[in-house]
Amino acid sequence: MYTDDSFPDKELGVELYKELSQLWVAAGMHTRRWLSSVPQLLECVPSADCATEVDLDSSVLLAVKTL
Repeated sequence: MYTDDSFPDKELGVELYKELSQLWVAAGMHTRRWLSSVPQLLECVPSADCATEVDLDSSVLLAVKTL
């Protein structure tokens, strides 16, 4: 899942992550490979669920498949 810095504040992005995660768990799904250009958003995501193959500090980002 990719999020960018288009949220009005970081707290809203964190709240959206939490709500979406609960929704997907209720549907029997587990989301993983979370990605964000905002490090504060990734701090609340378990490291096992974060995308690891993308260097956000790079000027070139690889394509990442999303649902």
